[in-house]
Amino acid sequence: MSNDDEGNSAVLSFLPAHLSRRWLSGFVEDEVPLGTDRLRLTLGTKIEHNDYTGVEVQPSGRVAWTLTQRQMLWGAISRAVRTPSRIDRDFFVPLTPAARRSSWQVGRICFRGRSGIRARLSQRTPRPAVIDPGTFYNDYGHIRSLEQLAPPAPFPLVFLNGQTGIHTGPS
Repeated sequence: MSNDDEGNSAVLSFLPAHLSRRWLSGFVEDEVPLGTDRLRLTLGTKIEHNDYTGVEVQPSGRVAWTLTQRQMLWGAISRAVRTPSRIDRDFFVPLTPAARRSSWQVGRICFRGRSGIRARLSQRTPRPAVIDPGTFYNDYGHIRSLEQLAPPAPFPLVFLNGQTGIHTGPS
């Protein structure tokens, strides 16, 4: 539970100034062998509820293939959602001509994929040395942006979710 009591000013404010919010979260996961002990599938989901966006389901799946006693090939895919905060929904600037809250949503990660290979370099030490190079691909949607309310006029500006992006590379 979150209780906020903001001291608003003439320049920056939160509507309402006093607010209580609740968040709930749960996670379930299971790992099953696929045919042999060398190939394993892990499925799970995180389920969250917040007062801003309601119920958010964030499933994930992972496959791990043990090549040798010291090497594993793996891949994962998941959906992650950024939990909103008060600044995401309740923030406004009273001095703008359109002195109102912007009706924008919280940006979120829609898809996340990762893959790689893990190799144990030594089994003799109490904590084996491991090398784990990998790659990732993230596809973002509804990213927060600052937009003109009445183009081509430069002002007023409002927060919206007009951006998208893709982020890839080695991990």
